[in-house]
Amino acid sequence: MKIIDQLEVFEKTIDEASQVTGGEAAARLFTVYREVLLYLLENNRLEITGDAEQLWDYVQSYTPGALYRVASYHRKNHGQPRLDYRQLIYHTKENTLNDHKAREVLGNEE
Repeated sequence: MKIIDQLEVFEKTIDEASQVTGGEAAARLFTVYREVLLYLLENNRLEITGDAEQLWDYVQSYTPGALYRVASYHRKNHGQPRLDYRQLIYHTKENTLNDHKAREVLGNEE
């Protein structure tokens, strides 16, 4: 799948999830993914005709909190409203999943 196709899937998923009861979590997650994708395209880290696997490799390396910060930064730079998600998953301080896992291990040893 190409990046452009993945962007279309994100848009459709956000729209559909926003319209069903219980779809709010999916809408939030895919909104973050969409904003991260747009940020990466804008900063020439991805190409619109590139393989979507590049995006997923990036996304899977970072915590939801780190992705949320990228999405928020991108929206702020474009004068869009804040996402203002209150769920704890979007407010982890670690950037990478490896950092987050290491913190959990250290927390369990104390």
